[in-house]
Amino acid sequence: MTATGRISQFTHLKQPASTYLSQIDILVKNLYKLKDKLTEVLFNIETKACYCHNALDKGDIPLATLKELPSSYSKEFFFLEGMIIELLKRKKILNEHYKTYSVALAELEVAHG
Repeated sequence: MTATGRISQFTHLKQPASTYLSQIDILVKNLYKLKDKLTEVLFNIETKACYCHNALDKGDIPLATLKELPSSYSKEFFFLEGMIIELLKRKKILNEHYKTYSVALAELEVAHG
């Protein structure tokens, strides 16, 4: 499905296209936020694990430290789950806007077909 011409010739397509592209921009920003948060969480978990390994090798790890490990990163995972749920909602919104744009474009092609 490809229409010839420019969007400026079909003003009724401009708003759906603009909305669709805006949703892509929001999705990209959210993906970058997720990437940054994942990097932060990975660094925190890796740092704690490395500390624990070194302390364990020396026989100097407090038992409380091992006990607290899961709770120290479970909050991080809960936050990441929220970000992922938001991304899935954004994907659904993006698909809805794409359908709106596609329908308008298909109608244009039929009319000028």
